[in-house]
Amino acid sequence: MPPRGACAFDRCDLEVGVVICPNCGSNVPDGLSKCPACHADMDRVVVERDADETWCKSCGSLVPRGELVCPCCGMPVDSGDDRDFAEQAIEAGDATGDLSSDSEQTNVMPRIESAIPSEDDDTSTVAEHDRLPRAKVMIITMATAVAAVSGLVLLITHPWNPGAFDDRAKTDASTSMAGYPGAIKELKGQDKDPSQKSAKSGDDVTYEALTKAYKKLKTLESKVDENEDLFNDVAYSGSQEQRNSGKSKAEAISLEISNLIGDIKDVDVTSGTYAEDEKNLLTLGNYMRNRMDALYEAWKRSAMSDNPQTDKSLIEEPLKDGGASVTASYKKLFEDNYDDWKPTKKSSE
Repeated sequence: MPPRGACAFDRCDLEVGVVICPNCGSNVPDGLSKCPACHADMDRVVVERDADETWCKSCGSLVPRGELVCPCCGMPVDSGDDRDFAEQAIEAGDATGDLSSDSEQTNVMPRIESAIPSEDDDTSTVAEHDRLPRAKVMIITMATAVAAVSGLVLLITHPWNPGAFDDRAKTDASTSMAGYPGAIKELKGQDKDPSQKSAKSGDDVTYEALTKAYKKLKTLESKVDENEDLFNDVAYSGSQEQRNSGKSKAEAISLEISNLIGDIKDVDVTSGTYAEDEKNLLTLGNYMRNRMDALYEAWKRSAMSDNPQTDKSLIEEPLKDGGASVTASYKKLFEDNYDDWKPTKKSSE
């Protein structure tokens, strides 16, 4: 057991009339159930006090009777009845039942923790953030960082969209002023596959369109001939049903001829290579349309007549021009020029 009168800063385990708080180390008067400094529960320890000793009001240490200076802190000791200080505090606490001010009455100095962290161990009270990161935390952090970087690299080098970094032209581009009519979907010249065929030139596309229209003109001419033969057979002597049917066929042929003329006009000849051929085909189409317009007008008059024999002169009026046959004239113009105006392939150079 330490000698009586030991300094309170040495945290003596036992002094006369006082016990040490096991939680904060403060001197606690005997008989208190809670520490007046930290309010921790105290184990009751009965200690007798030497009547010849008194308390130091500065540090709380016991000072032998007759000493004028505290042997622990060196502060002067009052000559009054200092021994009554602790006893009066205890008695006051017992009388009022309030020990909330015991820390002031017993002159217990507050515990001061060092700013320097103590040695790290399992029982250390140093806050977790005051310590260096543990090895487990460092490993988890490094693994997470590596995974994030690897994922980013994988996303950049292997995108989910295989064509995300394809820099080949994909937007429709108008090439009508460069000899390529219309719009092309993709620049095939950028593809490295030698098995792919090269794109057709604008003049080649124009030639194919005009050739197709030229052949269709001949097909429509055959239909006009058949309709005119039908007119000669039933327009004046046929039944109402036959005449209405002939008129409907004539109307359908007229629409086909008009649509074909429109298709010929839509062919892009801005390069100038096949401009003359387009003009010739339009002329042939107009010959056929004029012939069919006259025939269709005669069909309408025939279908409206109740007695086509009586109305013959009125019905055939659209087919005559000064005594000459309108349909025969346009038929001759078409046939005389059809072979000569056939589109021929030309070089674009």
